[in-house]
Amino acid sequence: MAITWRQHFSPIIREVIAKNQGKPEMEIRRALREAKPSAARSYSSVNAVWLSEVKKQLAVLFPRLATPGKEPPQGNEGKGQIAFDFG
Repeated sequence: MAITWRQHFSPIIREVIAKNQGKPEMEIRRALREAKPSAARSYSSVNAVWLSEVKKQLAVLFPRLATPGKEPPQGNEGKGQIAFDFG
């Protein structure tokens, strides 16, 4: 089954944030950098998806990170998303 990079990264980011709940933002960001998959380090477009998903999930804990008046896209409704098969 093909999934998007966002779908692949989302549970990783969610798990790291859950493990670091209650810690300062900088410590959570450090843990997220350490958990970043190599694909997100290698390709700029994949890195952009990683960073976007990090911002989206951190905005729940740190509302100042949320973009005012704009809801982030959910699931696969963003244009130009490419699905990859990780299996």
